[in-house]
Amino acid sequence: MNSSVFRSLQSHNFRLFMSSQIVSMTGIWMQRMATVWLVLSLTDSPFLSSTNDFASQVPILVLGLFSGALVDRIDKRHLIQATQFMLLLLALLMSFLTLSRYATYPIILAISIVLGAINAFDMPARQACISQMVDRPEHLANAIALNSAVFNLSRVIGPTVAGFIVAGVGEGYCYLLTGIAFIAPIYALSVMRLPPQRAPERRVNVGESIREGLAYVAGNGHLKIVLLLVCAVSFLGMPIYVTFSAFVKMVLKEDASFFGLVLGGVGLGALSSTIHIAAAPNIRGLPKRILWALILMGIGLTAMALIRNRWVLIAMAMLVGGGLVYSTTGCNTMLQTFISDAMRGRVMSLYVMAFSGFAPLGSLAAGIIMNRISIVGAIFSQGAACFLMALIYLCAVETLDRNIDRIYGR
Repeated sequence: MNSSVFRSLQSHNFRLFMSSQIVSMTGIWMQRMATVWLVLSLTDSPFLSSTNDFASQVPILVLGLFSGALVDRIDKRHLIQATQFMLLLLALLMSFLTLSRYATYPIILAISIVLGAINAFDMPARQACISQMVDRPEHLANAIALNSAVFNLSRVIGPTVAGFIVAGVGEGYCYLLTGIAFIAPIYALSVMRLPPQRAPERRVNVGESIREGLAYVAGNGHLKIVLLLVCAVSFLGMPIYVTFSAFVKMVLKEDASFFGLVLGGVGLGALSSTIHIAAAPNIRGLPKRILWALILMGIGLTAMALIRNRWVLIAMAMLVGGGLVYSTTGCNTMLQTFISDAMRGRVMSLYVMAFSGFAPLGSLAAGIIMNRISIVGAIFSQGAACFLMALIYLCAVETLDRNIDRIYGR
């Protein structure tokens, strides 16, 4: 059983967490797909769509250091329950505004900013809490990969279902279902039997706590490499949700149901990647596999810019999703293996800042390219930049391999 893909599910708390994540993350992906399509329908502007994506994620970049220090100081379970309840209220508000036809671009933009601020605290807390839910430390890497697998399974289900709901009855019902879905993690966390969170060995103010976290990363070169790679992958890869929506609606002239299928392809490739990581007994060889993932992402993006066949596009979307998620999940797994528990909240907040905070900058850049050059040009540029990123990362693979060998005593 120890070599099983699902070995971390032996832990009762982690099973509860995974069950609730499937429900809530499916709702989140439905909401994200509905928002992208709603903004495009209201404005007919890829640039305004990318600006809204920027607004929903830039608070994570601004608040990330503070939220990481907070996560290491307070009870993570209560923090996650509070943020999930606030996300529930926002989803229901969007449902009401959309169904009553009061939703306008400025209102959506304001709600997106609030959503990003809540996620700035929710995401690092959920990442840091995983280690408390797994009974055996050697199962942590598997738990991280399975958590990502659930995230990406929901990425397959959520947009695909949302595409048909939007095409059939409108975006408002996607938001309603998302609000209901947030009940699952709130309940699951309330019935978990988690060990009490240990207080920090010494009490320091938030500013000092932030400085300690930054100094910890600055003093470990392998952590800097991983975080910089996540920044680059997020900047180049995460804007696909903006560029692909514009590509489907304005270049291919397809409806929301086909956009859902494209995002489902991204999610299917991503799910395959996370299962591959989860099946590995440890993280040996992971840096080299991440290199190949970056190359595959570049191939998928450049091919999508040049091809118009529907089914080939979905296949290329699978390559993009697989490469994108293999690299980010691999980086997450390496980070959580490298860091100490005392620094987990602060380092994972930096990961979330890199993963979600640089995505809006990439979306803004993609929006400018789509507005001034073309939608196809933006996607092709993303693919070409992935090849350059892989070439630069090649220089760091040996350093990461050496650090992993030290961990396993080789």
